[in-house]
Amino acid sequence: MDPSSKSSAPVATASRPPTEGVSDDEAAAMGMFLLFAGHETTVTAIGLGALWLLATPGQWQALVADPTRIDAAVEEILRAPGPGGGGIPRSARTDLDIAGVRVREGDLVLLDTGAANHDASVFADPDRFDLDRPAAPHLTFGHGARYCIGAPLARIELRAVFSQLAARFPALRMGCPVEELTFDPHVLTGGLVSLPVTW
Repeated sequence: MDPSSKSSAPVATASRPPTEGVSDDEAAAMGMFLLFAGHETTVTAIGLGALWLLATPGQWQALVADPTRIDAAVEEILRAPGPGGGGIPRSARTDLDIAGVRVREGDLVLLDTGAANHDASVFADPDRFDLDRPAAPHLTFGHGARYCIGAPLARIELRAVFSQLAARFPALRMGCPVEELTFDPHVLTGGLVSLPVTW
C-alpha cells in the first residue's frame, strides 16, 4: 500500500471513538492539573524552602558557603512539611479498615505525606531542618505507580532558584519575625502569603 494514500482522519478503535482532540472537560482538567501540580506546588515549595533556610540558624550560610550542597537543600526542602498539612487525595478502591476506621470504596482519603516524612524511625530528629541530614527517601512525590511525574522538573526548578539566590544574595535574611508570617488558607499546599526578606 502506498503510504501517501493513507487518510489523515483520526483512527477509531474498539475502545476509543475518533476524535479531533480533547473534550472541554478534559481540557479543563488538564489545565487544572498543570496549574496545581506544575505551578502552585513549586511556588509554595520555593516560599517554604526560603523560610526554612533563612529561619533555621546556620542553614542559609551553609548553602552559601558550599553551593554543592544544593541537592541536599532541595531534598530537605521537599521533606520538610509546611504549615496547614494537606495531603494527596485518593479514592479508596475497596472497603478497608485503617486503625479501626472503616473506609468504604469510593471514599476520599487524604494521604498525609508530611506525617510520613516526619517518621522518627526513618528521619532522626524529624522536626529539625538540616542540610546535613543523611539521605533517606521521603514521600513528598508519592511512591510506586502513583509517583509524581513532575518530580524531576520540580527538583530542577528548586535547584535553579536556590542556587541562584545563594549566589546572588549571600546576605539574604528574614525581614520580619517568623511569628508575623501568614499562610494562605485558600491554597491546598499551604503557601505563604508573603515572605519579607532583606540583604
